[in-house]
Amino acid sequence: MVAGIDRYMQIARCFRDELGRPDRQPEFTQLDIEASFVNREDIYEVVEAALTATWSVVCKYNNYDESLETPFPRMSFDEAMQRYGTDKPDVRFEMELEDSYDSEASPFAFFIIPANYSKNLSKSFFKRMLSLVKEKNNLDLSILLYDNLKSNGGAKSMALSHLKPGEVAVLARGVDHPWRKALGTARVLVAKQLELRGMQIYKPGFFFLWIENFPLFSRNENGVLVSEHHPFTAPIESEEHILYTNPEKSGRKSASWLQPNAVKNNPR
Repeated sequence: MVAGIDRYMQIARCFRDELGRPDRQPEFTQLDIEASFVNREDIYEVVEAALTATWSVVCKYNNYDESLETPFPRMSFDEAMQRYGTDKPDVRFEMELEDSYDSEASPFAFFIIPANYSKNLSKSFFKRMLSLVKEKNNLDLSILLYDNLKSNGGAKSMALSHLKPGEVAVLARGVDHPWRKALGTARVLVAKQLELRGMQIYKPGFFFLWIENFPLFSRNENGVLVSEHHPFTAPIESEEHILYTNPEKSGRKSASWLQPNAVKNNPR
């Protein structure tokens, strides 16, 4: 940009210096787009146009028969955490997170596994799921069965009083982000297990989703303010005026993630 070129793109071959994953390989190709004096809507338009133009080739190569509809849906970081407990929500299946504020105890979050799904989940799975959630999030969730609810005299929460025969509730002990992340982990584990059991839980097709308005800063384990993503991300324009006076409250950044089927990709 300093050289007077207001925008350009390049195709870069990259190599990851990190441990492998089932959905990643050491080598990948990246499309870099650099542009001056643009806003988020401009980037959305370019990225969506590029994906739409190449999608037919990808589908033909992989024997898919599917087109992309633009503009892609959008969801804020706060909404994603509220409904799914993660910043990369899988919107292809239900079991969204809910909150209870009417119980005799403190407010708590939960999600319900429908009866037609729960009958395919064993006690050993729930035990293993709770262990994995504990290992990843360092928090203990609880399982509430409909039969246990009735034998204990009913629910103390109006939200759980609507639990139907065969349904299972996965409960947190709070409603803030750490608890929501734990529920989000459990929700994904349940879906994967149901898929392994042959259940048609995911809606077919590809679902592209923009996640936007991420937090700009957060506190680390020592209470120090650090960048949530990287220090080269700008705040959203409406909150620039408090960036230096109250950086933690400046809140959201202008970066967005584009996620096909809950796989996080960063157009930066």
